[in-house]
Amino acid sequence: VKKISANAFDGTKMYTLLIPSTMHTIEDGAFVNCKNLHTLTVHDNLWEVSDAIFQGCDNLATYYLNSARDPVFAGSTEGLFCMKYEKIREAHTRGKKKIMVMSGSSSLYGFSAEQMENAFYGEYWVINYGTNAGALGTLYLDAFIRFFDEGDIVIHAPEMNNAAYLGGGEITYLTYRGTEEMYEVFSFVDMRKYKGFFDGLKVFNQEKRNGSKGVSYEKYGGSINKMTDLTTNKDEPNFAPSGTSNPYNVKSVNATIIANINAINARYNERGTTMYYSFAPIDMAILHENSLKKENQDAYVARLREVLDYEVISHPSDYYYEHKYFYNSTYHPGITGRTMRTTALIADLKAQLIKEGRWEEPVTNE
Repeated sequence: VKKISANAFDGTKMYTLLIPSTMHTIEDGAFVNCKNLHTLTVHDNLWEVSDAIFQGCDNLATYYLNSARDPVFAGSTEGLFCMKYEKIREAHTRGKKKIMVMSGSSSLYGFSAEQMENAFYGEYWVINYGTNAGALGTLYLDAFIRFFDEGDIVIHAPEMNNAAYLGGGEITYLTYRGTEEMYEVFSFVDMRKYKGFFDGLKVFNQEKRNGSKGVSYEKYGGSINKMTDLTTNKDEPNFAPSGTSNPYNVKSVNATIIANINAINARYNERGTTMYYSFAPIDMAILHENSLKKENQDAYVARLREVLDYEVISHPSDYYYEHKYFYNSTYHPGITGRTMRTTALIADLKAQLIKEGRWEEPVTNE
């Protein structure tokens, strides 16, 4: 079977559905109004698909996505995000305390897990889960809850103008680029909270990996090290800043998106894990003059503290830097910029933990 036509299974009383890897096309509405359908198993080589396949299937919550072809992005920076995932799993299995920084590429480039791990004297395993601003960090945060326990810490530091990391729920082809070697994460979340699963898969197959024969799962590109940090950023800016931005705009705080991230925070709290909010590093050369005014920054922080259910531990003024400290984007610090941002984040986190009675700096003989 290679094709399923529209309305082929209209209202069918099924609980689980397995779509074979031979399937090429599923027309919109093929499984419309299957009210009992709860669990779906599907393969990643579907070509003609969309989210409209399962209209009215209100109880379809669990998706198992299987590989039917070799990965295309294995060995690339995004293909190595699975190493970050494996560090989380290993830390959980070994009962290690964890700190995870969740963000887009501002932390991929602008955070050092190794530096923070050393700053906490090995008390925590630190994971740099900086990925891609469009890869849907909300999904990762949601999926990884099962691996976090009492005393663990999650630092949420989204790019301020990006809903995908602030609390959005739309899956795109970028999500697949980062999950190609760890599709199981989709099965860890209630997929009713997300949209774009099939729309994103279609774009991924037709536009992003069409024609590729794939590579080995064992391919290792070296752009991410075992500490989960990027190894390729440099100190020399190779771009010219253009335009201006006002990321600290109170009006940009979307109530629906905040509700999504608060719900995830509540589930972390149930496991004894604490979430904190910090800020992404940004090139001050593109900041609008209103963003640089302390009263506007203070108002933005106050708004976040009003709507978020977890602590804001940082202030924007500590997270924008001169253009010379960036590499290839306004959100991508170079090596020195990464050290500066990580130093600021360590100071903010330690100050918060000391305030809560959860950290005491060791006394040295120096």
